[in-house]
Amino acid sequence: MKRNSSFRRQFIFALILTLVLSMVCTAAIWGASLYYLLSNEGDFLRPANYYERKIPEIIQFAKQNQDMLLSPSFQPELERIIPLEVINYQVVDLSGQIIHGWEGRRFLSEPGDIVRKVNTSEQLDGYFIRYLPILDQEERLSGVFVLRYALSLLYSNQPVDAKLPCLYSETWPLPSCLFCCLPFCLPTE
Repeated sequence: MKRNSSFRRQFIFALILTLVLSMVCTAAIWGASLYYLLSNEGDFLRPANYYERKIPEIIQFAKQNQDMLLSPSFQPELERIIPLEVINYQVVDLSGQIIHGWEGRRFLSEPGDIVRKVNTSEQLDGYFIRYLPILDQEERLSGVFVLRYALSLLYSNQPVDAKLPCLYSETWPLPSCLFCCLPFCLPTE
């Protein structure tokens, strides 16, 4: 005859089984998450300065095309290099008029601003603003190229192809989304 286990033994067995299964499931979720993050080669989470790292490339492009920046017909070429979703730019002539680019706030409103701000950077309202000279053929100042960008995880991690749309919800904080909406975070391909 087989003897029935006591309630105490059954309780201890159930408790140990629950703890072991919880640890196994937790390890499996962490492992799957790490695998997913590492397999995307940096496309999933970008550092806060992701777009700031593109600034030297934009500056090099601007230096190579100095005089052409002042031409409104060059705007499409310039906008192919600049990620407009997070970096604003202005091409400003010597009178302070915006030739093309972002039509928001004017950073150079008078000729004295151009002389004081060219080849400098400043922080204003949470954004970094860089002022780069535009030189003509004789190396004379003919305008200013202004770049405006922010250092933020929110800006650098905007959905490009919306692999995980729930991660980019403005109403749900990231940790809540990961644990509450995990079934809805599957790739949308």
